Amino acid sequence: MLEVVFNESASISLMMAQRYGKGPFPKNHGIPGFVFYGDTEPLEEEVGQMRADWLAKEQEKWEKAVPLGGKGTDVFCFDLLLNIGGIGDDFLEERKRVLKRFAYLQEEAVERRVKDTIIRLDTFCQHVHDGEAVRIWYGRKPEDMCGMTWICYEMCRREVPLDKVNFVELPKEKLSSGEVSEEEWCQYAALQTLMDVEDMEMRASQWEALREANAPLRVVVNGCVLSATEDFYDELIWQEIEKMDAEFHQHKLVVKLLEAKAGIHDAWVTYRLDQFLEKDKLELVAVDHECPYIRILRRKEYQDE
Repeated sequence: MLEVVFNESASISLMMAQRYGKGPFPKNHGIPGFVFYGDTEPLEEEVGQMRADWLAKEQEKWEKAVPLGGKGTDVFCFDLLLNIGGIGDDFLEERKRVLKRFAYLQEEAVERRVKDTIIRLDTFCQHVHDGEAVRIWYGRKPEDMCGMTWICYEMCRREVPLDKVNFVELPKEKLSSGEVSEEEWCQYAALQTLMDVEDMEMRASQWEALREANAPLRVVVNGCVLSATEDFYDELIWQEIEKMDAEFHQHKLVVKLLEAKAGIHDAWVTYRLDQFLEKDKLELVAVDHECPYIRILRRKEYQDE
């Protein structure tokens, strides 16, 4: 079974899920570090107990889990941030620009991801041509929905057999495949459905329409992927800003917006805040030049343009 996801974190988690729960709990299972806030540091034995409790929970999850099965080479990840930027005739160059700007990748990493995607897509389609079954995982987040629509377009365009293509639409509490943990993949595999050819062709047509619109942004409204203008999320962002102190930390705003599960990408928030700064709706108080998220901003009096 070929597995398709549209998020790097999801691909790592899914590959781990293939063997997660197989055999005894590994003794070398990683133990996380802990960060503590406040004036008093916890005692060494308290930290030790926290680690022991965490390890016990991990062992319990391992022992209850059912391995998904398969091998790492069955997993195909297409993480191209297809909800942002142009998707028209200059598709690959636009993907490079978007990945550099919104995934914060260096030039070499961008070139490698795009090149790998081309090779991966050709390999994937060849496997499907050879009769292998496919399972496409997606949540309601725009990156996932756009990825799912795009892969349908590519399969139809390349005329690959569509009779063994399965879809797994994740439950509502999982906005993105990147939120699925190792022990959950096998559970959600039970949700897979065989997509009929007409539905596949309909989704391919949807991507074609999105390509023709070539909007700067794609969003999900009532389960449908739509083209949108750059300012689509601005009202939501500003509503959250107004709930905060006049002077606020950007990362706290980003967390609030992600918790709202509106499907907005964290890097897009940064981009729109930059626009607010240019329009003099916000002012910059402090910044860490090595990380675009670490900024302190101050709200100015909002005025309609």
